[in-house]
Amino acid sequence: MACDCITDILKLQQREGYYYNRYAIANDATNNVQTGREPGGIVNLTQFGNWKVPNNSDWGTLFTYLGGATIAGGSMKSVSFWNPPNTGATGTSNLTFRPTGFVSIIGGGSLGTQGNQASMWSGGTGTPTTKTYKLDHSSASVISSNSANPRNLQSIRFCRDLIQCESDYDDYTFIDNGYLGNDGNLYSAVKVGSQMWLASNIAETKYNNGLDIYHPTDNADWLSQSTSLGMMSKGSNFIDTSSSIEVTATVNDCTDDPCQCLKLVWESATGSFPTENYNLESLGTINGRNYYEFDTPTYANTLRIYWRIDPGVPLGMPSTPYWVVADTLDLQTILGILEQDTLCPSATNIVWNGYGSLLIETESATCPCVIKEERIKKKYDSIKLPSVFTEQDRGFKECCCEFMVLGNAGSESWKTDITSAWIKVSSPSDLIEFKLFKGTQEILLTKTQFPNEQNAFYSTVSWSDILITYGVGCYELKIQYTIAGVVGTLDWGVYNLEQYSIENALHTARVRVKYNGYQEVDQINFSGSGVEDSLRFYGYIGNRQPNTEIDNIIYDNREMKRVIRENLNTYEIITDPARECIIRPLVDRLLLSENELFISDYNAHNHSYRYEDLPVIVEESPEVEYFEFSRKAELTCKVSDKFKNKRTYY
Repeated sequence: MACDCITDILKLQQREGYYYNRYAIANDATNNVQTGREPGGIVNLTQFGNWKVPNNSDWGTLFTYLGGATIAGGSMKSVSFWNPPNTGATGTSNLTFRPTGFVSIIGGGSLGTQGNQASMWSGGTGTPTTKTYKLDHSSASVISSNSANPRNLQSIRFCRDLIQCESDYDDYTFIDNGYLGNDGNLYSAVKVGSQMWLASNIAETKYNNGLDIYHPTDNADWLSQSTSLGMMSKGSNFIDTSSSIEVTATVNDCTDDPCQCLKLVWESATGSFPTENYNLESLGTINGRNYYEFDTPTYANTLRIYWRIDPGVPLGMPSTPYWVVADTLDLQTILGILEQDTLCPSATNIVWNGYGSLLIETESATCPCVIKEERIKKKYDSIKLPSVFTEQDRGFKECCCEFMVLGNAGSESWKTDITSAWIKVSSPSDLIEFKLFKGTQEILLTKTQFPNEQNAFYSTVSWSDILITYGVGCYELKIQYTIAGVVGTLDWGVYNLEQYSIENALHTARVRVKYNGYQEVDQINFSGSGVEDSLRFYGYIGNRQPNTEIDNIIYDNREMKRVIRENLNTYEIITDPARECIIRPLVDRLLLSENELFISDYNAHNHSYRYEDLPVIVEESPEVEYFEFSRKAELTCKVSDKFKNKRTYY
């Protein structure tokens, strides 16, 4: 029996974040409403939901949900990294606050209370000395203070209220890639009650206008700057002390038993002589495998690994006084990880791989293989049954794929979104129902037969009609069918309906299409149907280029005169980094199958506000840019005027 080969790469980095003075929140010392959402503030305004620096009320909501300020600190703190006794620490909230301390202006740049306390700024209305919230190693309570110097450097977290559909998530659920920083860093988020919080302190280096947050070179630079300048620090004395440990697990190619077994590498970031201890902390189980992280000691920038086979007898120990034998991380612990991962439990070869790293290899052995599942292909002469793609769980949990749609009671087409769904059946007698679900409420939609496809039906949702009748909210569009005796449900999408306003539409763009051709992927002839569909996404449409074509004539007297000139306008469709549920329908449906295409843009910073269902046609192939270590991608597509009537001639 052959086995599938597995490759897992887990990059484990410190989650302490960077330090900031309070002026960095809004980058404006005169603004007393410090939320980070100000133009030029620290929050990325393009992200879904109103992320912000939490104010006192936001902190209070969190403490209350976690049982009150007297005990909330226990569930907020991580169970490791704190100096003893780390009173009450359970880590149950998954917020994993760590004892980052703060950098004191009074102390001239000294890093205070690291290991003992975590200090976080509070945003909101008030003077720059508004509250600081602290967690302490000797208490489960949350400590508040009104006297922090705004020039001190402390940690910052973001939070927001839940959006539609997120209330269904279990408490303390991780949302991977929940927030994208201005500098491109991705952060996980955690649902706590009615709020969504980042799971780590921010390590932001840019404001939302693209400017860098000022990073002093040393304490003297910090102390000499304006008292109201927004600043950041990556660590004590403005030196970047963050480090990472990379854990790589691979299974080599294997076509015959026995399978080639696991290789694990623990490697420090610096490769210098180690000076501190590291301990294992469990990160939980992903896809049935146990992942671990090394803790980070105070001021550590190197890795020291201890292990033993028998007390006092090291294996492969380098001959240097910097290394000692201890029980902090022994070989049995490493072997235990291999066994728990249900890969190859017989690790026998220990190789010292230079200073600061330890290589543990396993020999070839009979190890559990991933059995290829049996798949039965069912073929129907008359119809292909609807199928729903189910993603594998590879450890990346993201927010539900939810589409923003807007409705408006007026007649302006660019203010109302339209969604169409369709299905092909084996015969007109098959049972088909298009339905919208809002909570427990069912809304039966009108179905229409394609004029040139007898065995196919569609339904078009005008969100303005739904808004007027049923109101705003979260809707699920489903197709319930009985095809050739097979009963099933096709989930078309989840839609968050809001009233059209420029505030709700801000930062978005939209394409609207009419289909009038044969779509081979669905095997449906859309000709004569005029089915309309639209997709709203976070992004931008614009960047008009006239591409003027010029034809002049030279007369005998060498005088030049115009014959004809024509503007062949082109425009760009650009999405923000988006998930596959946005990019795929744009590439494989709307921009591929359109017969009529209309573009609209709703960004405040656009050069022109005239993109209101402007008719265009695809000019060049869409291009998709992918990002390393992210499931998001960015699409760019050039389109041009549908009607070439911008010309002057004799």
